[in-house]
Amino acid sequence: MRQRNTGQRTGLLMLMLLLSFLLVVLPLAAYGESGDGPGDTQGVFKPLGLVSATLDDGASIVDTENVPLKPKITMHFDKNVVYLIYWERNKRCFHLYDENGKELALKLSKIDETADFSKRQYIWAEPVEALSPGTGYKLYVAPDLLAKNGGSTLSMSTGNQGVTIKFKTAGEKPAIHTGSVVFTENAPAEVATGKENTAPAVAPVKEQSSVAADGADGLAKSDPAVNENQNNEVPPGGDMTPSEAGAAEFAALEHGRRAQSMVAVGGGILLVGWVAVEVLRRKRRKG
Repeated sequence: MRQRNTGQRTGLLMLMLLLSFLLVVLPLAAYGESGDGPGDTQGVFKPLGLVSATLDDGASIVDTENVPLKPKITMHFDKNVVYLIYWERNKRCFHLYDENGKELALKLSKIDETADFSKRQYIWAEPVEALSPGTGYKLYVAPDLLAKNGGSTLSMSTGNQGVTIKFKTAGEKPAIHTGSVVFTENAPAEVATGKENTAPAVAPVKEQSSVAADGADGLAKSDPAVNENQNNEVPPGGDMTPSEAGAAEFAALEHGRRAQSMVAVGGGILLVGWVAVEVLRRKRRKG
């Protein structure tokens, strides 16, 4: 009788171990292979990389000319970059600059992984305002872009430099007009008679330039979308390293979520095992 009981307990233990393997180990392996998890080795994260950057027609925008003035750029990465917890952080990694280094307002969009899991690796970027024709631009993605697993970053595949995509818009660049000075009927007598007198002409030109500069500054300050983007400006090639506290918070949140899942699975396994033991004990009593 004891040998039979011992055999039953051994079989029950093996069954519980098998269930543990199926419910815990296999989901973690699938998690790593889906492009969302840490990879082949626990705690070792694979680099996050950019697969492509294309226009609506599927053509690459990298080093391309004749780009539309209002392009919508599809950026495909090799891991999940739209995870809700990291989305606000990831949005701050995208910047658009003109050829003079001025940052322009950028609109970013995604499809949530809960709505379409196949789109979890895509981010769409487009300028808020139409771009200038015949002008060069740079779309910069900072190295802090983070995958869903909380450890894979773009810095790992770019030498901590991020990605810079250069392109040029279609058309010809508008000519720059310097303008001219117009004198009124109250102009000095020397000007009216054709005598050279540079002082009156210089003063209005200087004042006009000052007003134009102030106007440009005013427009820049009145555009909240541009100002908001400028607060996050990172020069192309520069670092945008997150604080250690922020990184620790993200890592702790992700690890906590995994720990809760494993605890729940372990509790389920123990419950099943306890039920099985009770059933066997009651059968032995009846026998």
